Amino acid sequence: MPTCPQPPPPRKRALARLALAALASPATHVATGAFVLSLDMLTGPFLMFPIFFVLPVSLAAWFCSRRSSMSLALLLPVGRACIAAFHEFPQPLPFVLANGAVRIAVLLIISYLVSRTANQSRELERRVKVLEGLLPICMLNDAAGKRARPTFAESVRLSRVPERSW
Repeated sequence: MPTCPQPPPPRKRALARLALAALASPATHVATGAFVLSLDMLTGPFLMFPIFFVLPVSLAAWFCSRRSSMSLALLLPVGRACIAAFHEFPQPLPFVLANGAVRIAVLLIISYLVSRTANQSRELERRVKVLEGLLPICMLNDAAGKRARPTFAESVRLSRVPERSW
C-alpha cells in the first residue's frame, strides 16, 4: 500500500530556508565568483577551470536577477584577464583580450538563458497554483447533493459522438 510522503523534519526545513535565503543574496554569488577567481589564480596558467565561471553566473541568474548575473558575467572574465596579464607569465595583450571577449560572450548567453528559464519556471508555478486554487470550485455539489459537474468518466461518455450507420 503506497504511503503519502512525509514532510521533512523541522530542522531540515529550517536549513533549506536558510540555504535559499543565502542563495537569494547577491553577496553569495560575488563571494562564489571571488572564490573561483582565487582558485584560478592559485592553480596557475597550466590548470584552468573555465567551467567553474558558469556556477556563480547561473546561480545569480536563477536566484537573483538578470542584472546581477550579467554583471558577474562581465566581471569574472575581466578578473581572469587581469590574472592572465599581470600575475602569470606575460601573454600578448590581443590574446588576453580575445579570450576575455569570448568568455564574456559565453557567460552573457548562459546568464540570459538561465534567467529566462527561471522566469518561465516561476510563471508556470504561479499559473499552476491559480489552477489548483480553481479546482475545488469545479467540484462543488449543488443543493440536492448531486455533483455540479459530471465526473471524468461521465464527461467522456457524454462527449462520444454516436456512430453513423451507412
